[in-house]
Amino acid sequence: MLTLGQPVQAATLIPGSSAVTQPAVTTYLRDDGWPGFVVFTIGADQFVYFAFNPVPENPRTWDGWHRLGNTRFTGTLAAAHHQGAGVEVFGRAVDDRVMHARVQPGGHWEPWEQLVQGETLGSPTVAYDGAGSPEVFVHGKDGILLHTGSTGPGFRSWRAWARVPAPQRMHGSPIAKTINNNPEVYYYGQDRQVMRTVRTAPGVYATATTVSRIDGVHEGRLGVAAYRERDGRPFPVVMTSTPAGGLATKLHAIGGFDPWFETWGNLHVEGLSGADDPRDGAAVMYGRFTDSRYYRQRLTNGLTDGWERVGDGEFSAPPSAYFFAAAGKHFVFGRGLNGQIFVSHETGIYQRTWSTWHLIGNNV
Repeated sequence: MLTLGQPVQAATLIPGSSAVTQPAVTTYLRDDGWPGFVVFTIGADQFVYFAFNPVPENPRTWDGWHRLGNTRFTGTLAAAHHQGAGVEVFGRAVDDRVMHARVQPGGHWEPWEQLVQGETLGSPTVAYDGAGSPEVFVHGKDGILLHTGSTGPGFRSWRAWARVPAPQRMHGSPIAKTINNNPEVYYYGQDRQVMRTVRTAPGVYATATTVSRIDGVHEGRLGVAAYRERDGRPFPVVMTSTPAGGLATKLHAIGGFDPWFETWGNLHVEGLSGADDPRDGAAVMYGRFTDSRYYRQRLTNGLTDGWERVGDGEFSAPPSAYFFAAAGKHFVFGRGLNGQIFVSHETGIYQRTWSTWHLIGNNV
């Protein structure tokens, strides 16, 4: 169980309003054993801040923002929870090192430290292996996807960075997803094709291959979620944004991906986040569009129901979507045009109706 403490300083709101990165979200266990949310973000001052929800029965109840240490960061953060109730956050420092900090039961935050020796070109992403241990992936300085995982009890030590072989160098930052208890990683190659690698053994990943070739130019923004066949088997759905809107593909049960198909809607998708819906097996994609609003689209067995708006409000960064099993709902977190972080949750089936956006860090 976990009581989240207040390191360094507490603040009602995140300082400044110029940061445009999306928040990182994970869950923690309270002292009474109930789960709650913890959200991390990078402020305009480049420091990391976190806020947590101490009353999961009331998703509108949040404490204030707390600054985490004195290390400055760039890009986006990744967060993970451990089976022992600890929470860990990963990020790329301004000197290009991957750093991590963790909080243990009792609320003790450990200082930022370098995860593994070496510099990187992009933001880290996290997925879980079959034992529930986090695996971290990042864009290496030589353009090769790197990965590491913990090697001892308590996630105290990490393997050296290992390279994932690929036919071409990568572009941008990767995105990872745990599907059927196995990490999968997706990223863009230098020719802007989407590449995929899957874990084949503990600490080992297959040579990255092209998911499905895309005709034309796309914008380099990915979303990944899992849908379930009628027999319950999970398969990935991948979406990428293009100047024309959005393209999606899914993995067949026989192992190959569908051709890319255009999703409904005529606005330009500017950022994506995927979340599963275990209630009916849908893969749900959330996007920020050119009107600065959030929309969602459900994909089931290759069919889509079109983009539908996620409440009212305008946002400066892509959404972060999360299915909170304890509440049985999808939650979406976003950065408003004023730089502050807001949250909304679905109030009806299939994410068709949403609560009003609530400002995190403002206890009302």
